[in-house]
Amino acid sequence: MNNTASAIALALLAAVAARAENSISVTDRTDLRSQIFDDSSGRQSNNQFDIQYLRVDFKGNVTDDMKYRLRVRLDKTTVKDGLKGVSDFVSYAYVEPKFSDVLSVRVGKVWTYQAGWEEDNSSADVYLFSGIDDVAEEYALGVNPTLTFGKQKIQLVVTNSDVAYASDPKSSRFFRYGAAYQGDISGFQPMLSLAMMPETGWSKGTLIAAAGLKVDPAPLGGELDVEYAKDNTGSDDEDLLTFAGTVRYRSGAFGPQLKLFYDTYTSGSETTKNVFGIAPAIEYFPWTDHDFRIHLAYTGKNTSPKHGSSTYDQQVFLGVKGSWSMK
Repeated sequence: MNNTASAIALALLAAVAARAENSISVTDRTDLRSQIFDDSSGRQSNNQFDIQYLRVDFKGNVTDDMKYRLRVRLDKTTVKDGLKGVSDFVSYAYVEPKFSDVLSVRVGKVWTYQAGWEEDNSSADVYLFSGIDDVAEEYALGVNPTLTFGKQKIQLVVTNSDVAYASDPKSSRFFRYGAAYQGDISGFQPMLSLAMMPETGWSKGTLIAAAGLKVDPAPLGGELDVEYAKDNTGSDDEDLLTFAGTVRYRSGAFGPQLKLFYDTYTSGSETTKNVFGIAPAIEYFPWTDHDFRIHLAYTGKNTSPKHGSSTYDQQVFLGVKGSWSMK
C-alpha cells in the first residue's frame, strides 16, 4: 500500500467513523530510553527518544450485524511483505458478520490467539516481553470464527503462516490452525490456546501452546502464563518453554507493577540457553477519567548460554502514554 492509497483509505474510514456508532482512537507512547548493554555483547550503550507505540484504530458497524476494524501502527514499517499480502503496519483489517448470539466470524487480518495473556496485552503497556514474543505471529490473514457463551469464548483461527514453501517462497505458504478458550469465572480469567502449522505432515511443522490465568486489578491483579513453542521445520531448531508472570497494583493515581519471566531453550534433550527477565515499573495517572499516564520502568535480561559467557542487558524508560477517542 503506497502513501497515496494509505491517505485515501484513512480519509474514507474517517468519514465512515463520523457516524455515531463508529469511532476513531489514537494511542501514543513516547519514551526517553536508556539502553545499557553488557560489554561482551559488542553493542554500544545509548540514550534516545523513542516513539514506542503510535496507532490509529478505526472500528464500528457497517450494519447492525456487521462490525469492522482497521488498526494501523504508524511506528511500524510500511513496506509490504509479499507473503502477508498487506503492509506490516496494518495490525487489524477485518469485517465481522454476526450470525447469531453465539456465532460471529472475522474475515481479514486478525489476531491469531497464539501464546497466553502476555501476548494479549497491548505492547504500549508492556516494557519487556519473554521469548515467546519472538516466536508467535500475532496478526495474520485468515478467518476467525468466535463462539460466545455468556462470558466464555472459544476462538477458532485458520490463517496464513509466516512460513512459505521452500520451492516457491513468494507465492505459497502453509496454513496455521489454532484454537483458544478465554473465560471469566468469578473474576478469574483462564486462557488456553493451541496453534499448529503442519508442514509436510503433522510430525513436521510448528506448535505453540499456552495456559494462563488473569485477574484484573481491583486493586491487585495480573497474569500468569506457561507457554511452549516447538519447531520441527529445520535441522537446528530450538524448543522454548516460558514461565511469565506480572503482578499489578492500582491505588488511586499510582499503579506499580512487576513482571518476571524465565525462558529455557532446548535442542533435542540439551539445554542451549536460559534467559531470565525482570521488569519493575511505576505508572502515574494524573487524571482518573482519562487514559493518560506517566511511567518509569526498568528492564533487565540475563542470557546464560550453555557455552560462552552470560550477558545482562538493561533498559530504563521514562515516558508518557495516552489514548484519545473521537466519535
